[in-house]
Amino acid sequence: MEDYLLLKVEVGAERGKWFGALLPAEPKPPEEPGAGGWFKRRRMRRAAQKEYRRQMQEYGQAVLELESALGRMAGEIQETAERAGAREELFCVYDGEAGFLKDENTLTGKLWQACWNIPEFEGYPRFRWMKPLLQKARGPYFVLLGVSPDLPMLLDQCARSMKSLCWYLPEEQWTEETEELAEEFYIENGLAIAVYPLGNRRPYRALRFPAGGSVCVFDFSQEEKVSAGELAPGSVWLDFSSMEEKERRIRRLFPGVGYESLKMRWRQAQAGSQIGTNFSTSDNSESFPEFL
Repeated sequence: MEDYLLLKVEVGAERGKWFGALLPAEPKPPEEPGAGGWFKRRRMRRAAQKEYRRQMQEYGQAVLELESALGRMAGEIQETAERAGAREELFCVYDGEAGFLKDENTLTGKLWQACWNIPEFEGYPRFRWMKPLLQKARGPYFVLLGVSPDLPMLLDQCARSMKSLCWYLPEEQWTEETEELAEEFYIENGLAIAVYPLGNRRPYRALRFPAGGSVCVFDFSQEEKVSAGELAPGSVWLDFSSMEEKERRIRRLFPGVGYESLKMRWRQAQAGSQIGTNFSTSDNSESFPEFL
């Protein structure tokens, strides 16, 4: 059994706030006085510089306190993971508002990245992490968006359920390798893939799937604002990139479509569970990384 450890960490922070308190704003240098005589301007300049130094001192102290709090939290998270049984490499998944912690253009994000040494998980499009979502796949009509290194394994897994497969991908991804994959699939399974190379700069934003019944979408596109024209109710959208903005968009535009992603699955599995809960991904014995 292939298990991994999933831990949920509630972070009481949002962009601009830390556990409800406003984050310190860096003071702006004083402007040069513009009115009055030379002596008056000098006095005003000295007073403004003194106030600026005081504000900078307070700001520096506040930053140190925030940095210390972030460091303590990072340490506590890793200790909790170890107590829960984490023994191998760890990865981090940022969900919801916690995504701002990745933004090094913000004070909190910059300080967090300096003290947090656990890399973000990027394995969504690998076959080992597709497997949980394939339980939701419904045939026999399929649509494929983009490419994945493990796409041959996915197609082999689902070939028997397919009566049709439409493949949309940017022109630059329609290479000798992908063309060979489509040809081999036809030879082995007797099903010709309808390939639609896309030439626009943001190709997935203007998609129009063929009109008809419900389809099952395998999405590797990495495009948040993907479009699909009129998608029939009862369709299933498997997002193998786990993009939260795409999840919100699909749910808003296509309320009758079943959206699934690994991040959503983890979010739902965490509800009401305890730290240290184990979740399985397949039925063989290969080990997996562990997660925060």
